[in-house]
Formats: sequence, C-alpha cells, structure tokens
Amino acid sequence: MPRHEQFADGLFGLPHIQTQLYYPVLARVGLLSQDLARWEMDKDPKLRQFGCAAAGQALGHAEFLEIMQGMG
Repeated sequence: MPRHEQFADGLFGLPHIQTQLYYPVLARVGLLSQDLARWEMDKDPKLRQFGCAAAGQALGHAEFLEIMQGMG
C-alpha cells in the first residue's frame, strides 16, 4: 500500500494528488489487495471511521461528470 511518506513534499500537500488518489486507482485496475486494505483498516479504527465517512459523502464518477458538464 502506498504510504504518505513515499510521496514528495513538492506536491503542495494536496491529498488528492498523493496517497488518496492512488488507492482508488489501484483498486479500480485490480492491483489493490482487498484483504490488505481491510487489514489496514482493521488495525486503525480512526482510518476505518474516516474511510466510511468519506465514502458516504463521495460522488460517483458519473455524477461528478454530470456536474462538470453543467459547469461548462
């Protein structure tokens, strides 16, 4: 699993261009072990709580694209 400390500090500290971007991409292309991801979440209850809360608020890709089309 990619770790925050593996990314350069020159990315302006923006989470969407650091580890948080890599997890969904790796999962989508089948390169993220679901068992490893569950294990990571199980050992850190705060991470699990954050992940569940974020997932509940996240837009789906299609919904995001519809919003973006409406802005143009």
